[in-house]
Amino acid sequence: MKTVPVRDVRNHYAQIMREVQDGETFTVTIEGRPVATISPYSPPRPAGPQTWVPVGDVVGALSHLRPGLADRLRADLDEHVDDGVVDPFERHRQVQAGSAPGERTP
Repeated sequence: MKTVPVRDVRNHYAQIMREVQDGETFTVTIEGRPVATISPYSPPRPAGPQTWVPVGDVVGALSHLRPGLADRLRADLDEHVDDGVVDPFERHRQVQAGSAPGERTP
């Protein structure tokens, strides 16, 4: 993450936006105080509790707790979780659409 004064955002907007497109995140400051963050767009998550959470999201959410925890969790999940499991909501939509439950739609 980079820190940039608001004056530089105004003067170098195009370059900053190119860097954001490349994945960089900026903290914008006024008189040295952080006031905003400019970061790459990520689609909003659904509101409320989720009943189907991708394994990668779980591992990523816990990775900051202790070094190596995410790797051990990922190894345990890979060992015990069937990768062939289809999202139950997608399976329901497929059944409603008339395709077989195990088939994936394009």
